[in-house]
Amino acid sequence: MTLLFFGEDRRYQSENSLSGFQFNKYMYEFQFENPIGTYLNSNGDDPSTVYNVPLMRYAEVLLMKAEALIMDGNNGDAPLNMVRERAGLPAISNATMADLKHERRVELAGEFANRHFDLVRWGDAAATYAEPIYGRIYADRSNPDSPYTSEIVWPARNFDASYMNVWPIPSTVIESSGIPQNKGW
Repeated sequence: MTLLFFGEDRRYQSENSLSGFQFNKYMYEFQFENPIGTYLNSNGDDPSTVYNVPLMRYAEVLLMKAEALIMDGNNGDAPLNMVRERAGLPAISNATMADLKHERRVELAGEFANRHFDLVRWGDAAATYAEPIYGRIYADRSNPDSPYTSEIVWPARNFDASYMNVWPIPSTVIESSGIPQNKGW
């Protein structure tokens, strides 16, 4: 991946990345020739940028509406295609849940939309978590042009829907309210 970093074209490399990849959308502030003091905080004790972290984007609201319409047996094309149009993608007709799932995955990748809740809501968590996650392991992690292999960077996990579809209730809440703990926790 090529990105603009402090005004220079660079190839992404990381000695820390498990997957060998980075989300380019989080590199915006670093593209300028001299971003320190304008886009980046110059205080080394408070490393921060001017990046405005969206807790929820309008695209997510539109995709929620599309999902609700599709799940209710109605046509969710209008809100789903508003998201696709903004991304420069062609419209689709008679969107299915498979279309919606794909759109949420690519539109909200790496954001705070929490894919885990999507997978649980759709009943896909057990199958998804049963698969390992692969990444590029470079022979020389400081050189993005070095040879790489595709290896498991996160092993398969278990998801038991009999109790993992809900979170455990904190013991302080149980003690103060007398409500029972969620089953399995």
